[in-house]
Amino acid sequence: MADEKVAAVQGRIVVINEPENLITRLVALERVGGYCIGQKAQENLGLISQFGGTAGCFKRKIVEELGSLSEDILAEDTDLTFKLFLGWLQSLLCE
Repeated sequence: MADEKVAAVQGRIVVINEPENLITRLVALERVGGYCIGQKAQENLGLISQFGGTAGCFKRKIVEELGSLSEDILAEDTDLTFKLFLGWLQSLLCE
């Protein structure tokens, strides 16, 4: 995050007690599917990779520049992801 060019980062969820029982193994499977496989599939298909609120981090300055959150969207991380992407796209078009 020290790099000025970085606006957001995405972490990876790791279930530390995965082998403990069936529930923890299923939670770990869902995390791997949702964050690893899903993100990679979106990238390979040329789709917008969403920054997940569980392990995503946005620079405060960027969030403030993007403006207030939309009232008609379900999740803040989705709203910020699309605002960030559209801002980046607009900066490319204006160069």
